[in-house]
Amino acid sequence: MLISDPVIFQSLLLFGAFLAGLVQGATGFGSGIVLNAFWLHIMEPNSAIPLIITTCLLISAAPIYKLRKTLDFSKLKPFILSGVIGIPLGMLLLTLTDPNIFKVSIGMFLVIYALWMLK
Repeated sequence: MLISDPVIFQSLLLFGAFLAGLVQGATGFGSGIVLNAFWLHIMEPNSAIPLIITTCLLISAAPIYKLRKTLDFSKLKPFILSGVIGIPLGMLLLTLTDPNIFKVSIGMFLVIYALWMLK
């Protein structure tokens, strides 16, 4: 369900971003899942996912910049290579996937993950 009222749309957009930043600051991860939970209800996946990826990179950039002198960037090569290969493949799959199936699968993942973390 897409939101047509701009006030509700912007409120959910900003609240989701605020909550994702709060989760990222408290735990160091998880901002993408929180953004998915909010933004996939107000946007189509083909526009929400690139925004979520960009937002997660920006949310993570501040601590990385602050800790840049203590980090060993030579250990990041496998992650960079995986990202270079995985991001285009993910974007291709995103264009081929039905938006409703994608939304339901993200919701199921969130429920299963939350239940798994309760044990």
